[in-house]
Amino acid sequence: MNKRRIIFFLSAALLCSPLTGCGSSNTGAEPSPEVQPSPSAEAVQTPEAADVPEAKEAIAEPADFGTLKTNDRILLMGPNDHRIVSTMKSNNALTAVASHLSGESVVSLPDVSAILTYESGEDGAFSLRGPDGYLTTNANGQALRFGEKDEYSLWKAKEDGTLINVNAKPRSESDRDLDMGVLQFFNNTFTVMELRNDVMNIAKITPYRVKDGYELPKDDGKGYRLPLFETSDIHGYIVDTSGKENAYRLADIAGWIRDTRMRFGEERQETCLLLDGGDMFHGAIVSNLMNGKPILEAFNEMKYDVVNIGNHEFEWGFQAVFDEDKTLADIEGENGNEENLIPVVFANLLQNNEQPDFVYGYFLVDKVAVNESGDEIPVRIGVIGYSLDYSSSLDKTVFSDLGYEIVEDPEILVTLGKELRENGCDAVIVLTHSDSAAMAKAIPAEANIDLVLGGHVHKNDVGQSQDGIPYVSPAANAYNYVYGELVFEKEADGSAKYEKTANLHSASYNESPMEYRGDKAAGMPDENIRAIADRYLLSVKELMDVVVGHIDESIPRYDHFLDSGTRSSPGGNFVCNILRTAVDADAAFISRTGLKTDFTVEPGKKRDITVNDIYTMFPYGNRLSKFQLTYEDFMKALEYAMTGEGAKYFSFMSGPEVYFTDQKVNAILKDGKVLYENGKWNIDETKETITVCLLDFAAKKSAPDQGIDNPFIVWISTDRLLDSTVIDQEGAEKALRKIAGENNGLIPVDKTSYFKNLSYPE
Repeated sequence: MNKRRIIFFLSAALLCSPLTGCGSSNTGAEPSPEVQPSPSAEAVQTPEAADVPEAKEAIAEPADFGTLKTNDRILLMGPNDHRIVSTMKSNNALTAVASHLSGESVVSLPDVSAILTYESGEDGAFSLRGPDGYLTTNANGQALRFGEKDEYSLWKAKEDGTLINVNAKPRSESDRDLDMGVLQFFNNTFTVMELRNDVMNIAKITPYRVKDGYELPKDDGKGYRLPLFETSDIHGYIVDTSGKENAYRLADIAGWIRDTRMRFGEERQETCLLLDGGDMFHGAIVSNLMNGKPILEAFNEMKYDVVNIGNHEFEWGFQAVFDEDKTLADIEGENGNEENLIPVVFANLLQNNEQPDFVYGYFLVDKVAVNESGDEIPVRIGVIGYSLDYSSSLDKTVFSDLGYEIVEDPEILVTLGKELRENGCDAVIVLTHSDSAAMAKAIPAEANIDLVLGGHVHKNDVGQSQDGIPYVSPAANAYNYVYGELVFEKEADGSAKYEKTANLHSASYNESPMEYRGDKAAGMPDENIRAIADRYLLSVKELMDVVVGHIDESIPRYDHFLDSGTRSSPGGNFVCNILRTAVDADAAFISRTGLKTDFTVEPGKKRDITVNDIYTMFPYGNRLSKFQLTYEDFMKALEYAMTGEGAKYFSFMSGPEVYFTDQKVNAILKDGKVLYENGKWNIDETKETITVCLLDFAAKKSAPDQGIDNPFIVWISTDRLLDSTVIDQEGAEKALRKIAGENNGLIPVDKTSYFKNLSYPE
């Protein structure tokens, strides 16, 4: 342990305490976030005025686009949870941060918030200037970002509260009747998309006029600072092989960490804190085929200080990735095993009412904080592993059947927070595989927690709870990482006193972590991490290149059929038909974000579909759930799919043809037979049945909308569920081989519009 300069302390109170269920249980009921696309945790509600600590006078008041004038400074607030545009640039999208309200006035803002300057133009159009340029998009009205002012920096506000990019053009003929470039608040992120039926649920934008003279607080760079990094939901992406060129995003992140450790000359691990929030191994093909070994080796090379456990670690089995000494598994090498000393924490995980022997409740890490003059003070950081209950996303055979449970009891954090302070801890961090905002909200003020680092929900987020606890989380697949600085002051006796967390944000893998202070790291990727990736990639390349069939025309994900209202596309049909064939079902659903890639073929040529393509389409190894439903049940599923929330998780379908308008099902046709039309069944809907396939996370996703909830949540615990044993990757390979085998190696492109945004008859 000494070579890692880490000290651990295993809580005796935690090992046998009624708080942790030693002889009792106290399980939570919060629905779990999904895996890409992620079932999100319980929505975080903005606190009422009385809950806002030390509510001050208004920072900003609600306004109207029609009354704004040039040089007015505004915030853009989305329709959900009082989230506003932030300056954290991520994957060509702008993230949202949480504001606090007192009445209708904004009284609290994170320091990464974007205050925009309104500039009026001609014919009611306007531009919005931010801290890094103008709010703009690309020519198709997408890739929202701050950039140079151009023709795509012009916006108009419609009477319904939506903002439309004035000059955005459709990407394809099928989109020609759509409004492109609609500013929307989707999956906790501000982005731009086409106008859809459910757009008002996510696209009503309110401007808030900022008080004259108000400026966001700026960090002065003073104090003794300990930089921290968090990754989460890496999902095996030491190398991404899904594109034309391999991407090494983890090597980019490792380069920033190395540079930060070297900012005073030599590389010193003790001057930086590195953590991971879980879901480390399962996802990318190289890691999957090598049982997580590339990530184990990369994390050991990067010298992580502490990691938490994600839901996918349970699916892999702990023997593969953890050791009984409460660390990540040792690394298998040509010359024997190399010991892996990275500790694993999860305070509220129980197995048969006791803490498992492969995790710590918390870990104490000794580090060094340094000021702007290079002076140092020792600091001790306590990292508690604690997660909200994500067990509903797990098959019971790998979790509850083995005696595991996640106990949601905030008093655990109160007890451990106190214990850590008594053991000389200068700052306490909760490392959670949960929505960071929901986690921060659940922590009692008396727990004395300084920071929450989250994950699981695959989204960038940063903010502060009603009790003043800062929180942050990164997006998935090594596209983002968290950066912040724990700031300490030196007491008269030479000890450290924690003051704040500064520069807290989620950065893109290719962004300098310290750019908010004006510092620039060297920015070269870590060649050691890339070399590890290439070594493992070479060992599995032959298997990845195995051909299962070919296509002779392109299969775009979002080139929607003209009559579908953006609910049918070649890519949607491609994936749904794979699911149907894999389990021999009549119908299949997939979410919009469940479509991972486009397949492009030059005219007159063909493109092989390989095992690598299969893992690109299905990176997470979800189970396929096959249901047998009456048509009465099937109608309930369709009615949910017509709602705004349902459309996110049941975006595309193949099988029957379903006509709909205004979120109402007009007709259902199957094999040319009209089963239902305009309120009348032509069959006995209570007896005739249909088999339906969907990914298991979608079947477990609870997101009620318009008084309708996902009916599969109930059905998955009944005899309607016929099977959930097939893994998507394995099922997809068999399905594609079957389809290709029936067509002399060709995988045909299905151009049927299964969701038709039409009345019936047409």
